[in-house]
Amino acid sequence: MLMRLSMCIAALAVSLFGQTAFAALAITEVASTSGATEAELSGLDWWELTNTGPSSVLLNGYEWEDNNPQGPGVDTAIFPAGVTISAGESIIIHDGDSAVPAAFRSVWGLANTVQVLNGDLFGGNNMFSGLSSGGDQVNLYDNMGSLVSSVTFPGSTTGVSFEWDTQGNSRGLSVVGEFGAYSAAGGRIGSPGAVPEPATIALVGMAVCGLASCGLRRRK
Repeated sequence: MLMRLSMCIAALAVSLFGQTAFAALAITEVASTSGATEAELSGLDWWELTNTGPSSVLLNGYEWEDNNPQGPGVDTAIFPAGVTISAGESIIIHDGDSAVPAAFRSVWGLANTVQVLNGDLFGGNNMFSGLSSGGDQVNLYDNMGSLVSSVTFPGSTTGVSFEWDTQGNSRGLSVVGEFGAYSAAGGRIGSPGAVPEPATIALVGMAVCGLASCGLRRRK
């Protein structure tokens, strides 16, 4: 019994460490589809931000950039005031004008409750002009100037997004049927707005604790 308890506690510790070692806000998907035009609203570049924490986050003062991390205030795009990401929510930051959100939701079959922020909300320096399909990165800074999430991706495949779990581990290109990815209109593949599954390490921790709990119940 004590051994099982020890295993459970150790697994929980590892699981919790894995979850808290990475930022509560995590970049979990990026689609860099160079060559799309403004008329192809659903095909322009976009990325997904997920709140893995227990409470909502007001994104006032948060900034993001592509390219090598240069720090806040250096060629960064600033989130518009009043944008809040709820606990367990994934939102989309998309290139283009105000017509983008409706077109994007239509192509991907998303509900109106999924937040889609179009690039024009970030002003002239919305960074999407530099999101390269030949390999790039996206970096997110909080309102104190700290880097809270960063992802790097190689050359992309047009119409297919890159995915990361909530711990920042790369899952490579999206594959239909894996981690919530599916094929949308035009053959685009991804899982925008879907909260990624927990990292494997967290699931292992929960499984071990479940086994230990079963063992304890049997001994009563």
